Amino acid sequence: ERKEEYRRPPVAMGIVLDRSGSMSAPVDSGMQKMDLANRAAAEAVNLLAPQDEVAAFAVHSEAHEVIGLTGIEGNRGEVESRILSVESRGGGIYVHNGLKAAMGGLMDSEANTRHIVLFADAADSEQKRGVRKMVGQWRKAGGTISVIGLGTAKDKDATFLKKVARKGGGKVFLTNDARALPRIF
Repeated sequence: ERKEEYRRPPVAMGIVLDRSGSMSAPVDSGMQKMDLANRAAAEAVNLLAPQDEVAAFAVHSEAHEVIGLTGIEGNRGEVESRILSVESRGGGIYVHNGLKAAMGGLMDSEANTRHIVLFADAADSEQKRGVRKMVGQWRKAGGTISVIGLGTAKDKDATFLKKVARKGGGKVFLTNDARALPRIF
């Protein structure tokens, strides 16, 4: 009974994964950057409680729904399996399309906490126009955004990604080591 008393309210998390061409680059042991990003996102889902919800989108020029808003209870394995199956495609990551899809996907949730995790290449994040306004509207609706950027603070789009996280009321993490993604997520 006490556990139920102190149980936190449900969380709805939206995951936006960069599936651009750069994500097909190999890293150690024959894995691609995409494999590590997928594993990281699946591990983040594994940290969610049964009462939580998740939606995931893979983005290059368009946002593709990996899994629509789904409750974790009884669906954890299916959610993780779908996320692990995301493959890299061509083009860059269109941030506006990815965030718009995630925001739309989470709007149906009744959870008080709606948080988006945007994973993007800090050297190849495209479609910045309108993102600032959209993120402001998301904040007014009670949502937050954190950003995980693959790259360094010196990369050409790192400043943009930092601004998205700051305006989104979340955190930003930059790493040049794709192997660190599971720990960061």
